Amino acid sequence: MTVAAVTGLQGDGDPGDYLPDEEHVVCEAKHCCAYGAGGRDGQSADISPKTLHDIYLRPWDAFVKAGGRGMMLAHNELNGVQMHANAAIMTQHFRTELGFKGFFASDAGNVGALVGARVAYNQSDAAAMAMEAGMDQTMGGGFSPSITVPAVKSGECYCSREYLFLLVGSALLTLFRDGIDCIMLQGKSTLPG
Repeated sequence: MTVAAVTGLQGDGDPGDYLPDEEHVVCEAKHCCAYGAGGRDGQSADISPKTLHDIYLRPWDAFVKAGGRGMMLAHNELNGVQMHANAAIMTQHFRTELGFKGFFASDAGNVGALVGARVAYNQSDAAAMAMEAGMDQTMGGGFSPSITVPAVKSGECYCSREYLFLLVGSALLTLFRDGIDCIMLQGKSTLPG
């Protein structure tokens, strides 16, 4: 089912290529991973490594292998680590082990919620934690230039220049491959309406 959804939305070309035509769109799946495993959406999930890999990561692995281009992370924490600061999932599992070249997106203010979860000291610390874990873009606050630029300049965010390029690049590359560059670079919208 995952492969059919990705292929239907994006076409059956190589995920590193441009979308085949204007009839296809980027496929971004949500909410990775173990969302609802704690009993309710957003609650903490404590899952054994075997169960995590055999059940909860399985559809996400299929999504990556099918060429899905974006993943939105879940609201929950997994085995004591907030998903939006979970380098073991984003960087180690998906990027390193599976070769995921797409982007990771936060959901509705969850990068900033790292402060409320008491794992980040302030918004700048939360942005640095998320970026260092592999987060590419945020929805609803967290990566604004007023937060991220000072964090990088002050050294609070320990990302190397190359790593920052990787983070920004994965989100921008998806946009450029999929025709959004025309809209962004020309300063006008070609979208309907």
